[in-house]
Amino acid sequence: MPQRAKASKVMKGRAITAEEFERMLEKVPAIVATERAASWQYLLTGLWWSGLRISEAIELTWDGNDLRVEKSDNYYILRIPAESQKSNEEQVLPIAPEFNKMLREVPLDQQTGFVFNVPTRRGETRRVDTVSKIICKIGEAAMIKVSSSKRNGKTVLKWASAHDLRRAFGTRWAALISPNDLQTLMRHSDFKTTQKFYITQDAKSLTERLEAAAGDLGNTLGNTNANPPETKKPSSTQSVSMKDVRKLPVHVRIANRSLFAEKR
Repeated sequence: MPQRAKASKVMKGRAITAEEFERMLEKVPAIVATERAASWQYLLTGLWWSGLRISEAIELTWDGNDLRVEKSDNYYILRIPAESQKSNEEQVLPIAPEFNKMLREVPLDQQTGFVFNVPTRRGETRRVDTVSKIICKIGEAAMIKVSSSKRNGKTVLKWASAHDLRRAFGTRWAALISPNDLQTLMRHSDFKTTQKFYITQDAKSLTERLEAAAGDLGNTLGNTNANPPETKKPSSTQSVSMKDVRKLPVHVRIANRSLFAEKR
């Protein structure tokens, strides 16, 4: 008997929608206080438009020696040193247009130090766990459930996190660029990750597109080339062209001589 394949890894979240992202932005002041809200909203917007991992975003600099953005002509590019990559290879990558726009809007005299400020009531932080927990609290305040599981007989809900913003970025671009380009943009070392999480469209999304297409086509879906409408049979020999009759096999013409008889 063939061995059964091991169960595949289940994604621990989902891509959030634009409406859900707006709800997260609205809940920021309630979680981090009004005076720090703008910095956190800017961070969330950067994650939404860049697809960066949270560890990358909070370490991203304008002029540092490690993970940084660099000016190239009229655009910015992303330079990732080997030690910041899972693949242990240095990369220079393009930046998505919306994130490029965010970076260009920063005044030149402010393009120094970290790209994102992450203030807390105890001061600035660069701790991944601290930032991740705060973003999850924002997701919970916005009531954005991304998955649920059973633990000790109880249902455990998972609220929107920083990585769900990255999933949303990948899902948006999956419909616009090739799988290979998407792998580069997302910096997946294994193409299977790109294919599993972003290329395969979920059933709900496909169903919505089919419903929209059916509404646009109206009743024409029932009339396909494989099943054309039946044509009305001629009621008399006058509607039959003698040119067409001559194309029939001889035995058919002989059997129906009276029907196809030419008038003299």
